[in-house]
Amino acid sequence: MPAAPVRLKIYLRSLDHRVVDQAAIRLTEICERGGGRVEGPIPLPSAASAVEGMRTHVRKLDLVDPAPPLLAQLQHVDLPHGVEIEMAG
Repeated sequence: MPAAPVRLKIYLRSLDHRVVDQAAIRLTEICERGGGRVEGPIPLPSAASAVEGMRTHVRKLDLVDPAPPLLAQLQHVDLPHGVEIEMAG
């Protein structure tokens, strides 16, 4: 019986939807060049932020069975200013 694939969930957050979209495209390209399989980016519902009248935009990427060299490369990726990244296994 084959083992279930390992999924690494990557969440990107920013107040600017254009910047978070650029970061999602950049991460997708890096993962695909590194031989990884990417599902997404999936836009998640935006949430009210601490700043009045602003919303936090969220994108989710699923990295399926990532190779260790790819994970090391993702730890040193340079994202645009204002983008937060969260990785959950």
